[in-house]
Amino acid sequence: MSYSMRVLIFLQHACGYEYTNKLHRMFTDISISSDLNSSFSDFLSNANVSLGVGFTLFVLQVSLPWCLLS
Repeated sequence: MSYSMRVLIFLQHACGYEYTNKLHRMFTDISISSDLNSSFSDFLSNANVSLGVGFTLFVLQVSLPWCLLS
């Protein structure tokens, strides 16, 4: 278990689930985005395609940013 997830679990116990829900979604989105970046890199290497630059993209949420939602 990562350090960030341990802190999140601690905050859930201390402050409640509602308080940490958006933070938990952010960590989940980062994990999914990391997996997508790995898949994209694997696709590029299997297709023998070089972009010529390093490329990493993190999508945290499709709709409004999590920090702007109430």
